[in-house]
Amino acid sequence: MDIIHSKSTSAWNWLKDRPAEHWSRSHFKDIHKCDILLNNHCESFNSTFLDGRKMPILGLWEELRMNLMIRLANRRCAAPRWKCKVGPRIEKLLKKYADLSHDYMAFESSHNRFQVKGRGVACASGVNSLHDVNLSAMTCTCRRWNLNGLPCPHAIACIYSKGYSPEDYVHEAYSQKKYMLAYEPAINPIPGVHEWDVVEKPIIPPKYTRGPGRPKLSRNKEPG
Repeated sequence: MDIIHSKSTSAWNWLKDRPAEHWSRSHFKDIHKCDILLNNHCESFNSTFLDGRKMPILGLWEELRMNLMIRLANRRCAAPRWKCKVGPRIEKLLKKYADLSHDYMAFESSHNRFQVKGRGVACASGVNSLHDVNLSAMTCTCRRWNLNGLPCPHAIACIYSKGYSPEDYVHEAYSQKKYMLAYEPAINPIPGVHEWDVVEKPIIPPKYTRGPGRPKLSRNKEPG
């Protein structure tokens, strides 16, 4: 906070009344295995219905139902074709972290616990970072592994030193089993409108009660 204050007083004023767990990774809870502050999934999903919004309500709901039905089915079909224990996006991130791990050296302290030393891209020039990595607990003092469940470059340096694979140290939330469970619910097909049962029921007008009008203003007569 002192550093932020030295850079921008307005930013410091905006942050000082907000709990740190709402905006700083240092205070995020590690139970969720997610290290991002904002979730734009809803906006991305909403963008697929730009044309559907112009439809009448039944057409919009049908467009939404079809989109979800196909999306869930595609996810269930894709997972069995994974080439490794995690999905393609996670595999790509692991390869990126693996490349960064070459900037660090791992020194084993005890069984599966390491002191990691190195100069990564996030470190100041000429400064070596030190981190405590515990492979058994799947934690690192940089907290990235704790937060998102993916071994960070420091952890991967330790994993490679033991001859293990980073895939074996990814949190189970990213496993194929959990992925399939997330997309297990299926949206069933429904018949077309021409096959619906016709219900002869009169349309009842909506209930309406007159609300309070504008209050009457009292007029005080001035003495004549």
